[in-house]
Amino acid sequence: MQEHGSASHETHACGYTPGTDFLADRFLEAERQGADVAMVSVMPRDRADVPTLLAATAPADDKAHIPLISMAVGPLGSVTRRVGGLFGSCLSYAVGETASAPGQIPIGDLVTVLDILRRSRGGEVF
Repeated sequence: MQEHGSASHETHACGYTPGTDFLADRFLEAERQGADVAMVSVMPRDRADVPTLLAATAPADDKAHIPLISMAVGPLGSVTRRVGGLFGSCLSYAVGETASAPGQIPIGDLVTVLDILRRSRGGEVF
């Protein structure tokens, strides 16, 4: 019996947010390299960087055959934890009781937002 592990491929742009095409290609490159999951994380410098990440996630999700995770960190990026699923991100992050970094949101708040989004889509899950 052969054992199989899983591999993730992560791209972190800690000091900036690259362009949409570059970010979308990071997701697809992870799949080409055999990753089971691809993650792209960015540090937005301004609010325009947040839709850049989401705009890269959607077309990559349309093309990829593996799950994608996209997240912008910090206070500006916290919205991606709430709506990333609408753009193709398959996972979000939340905290239990105490945030360890700026932009992290309590799990109860995330559950509420995701429930509101699900209901507004007629019960459709992302």
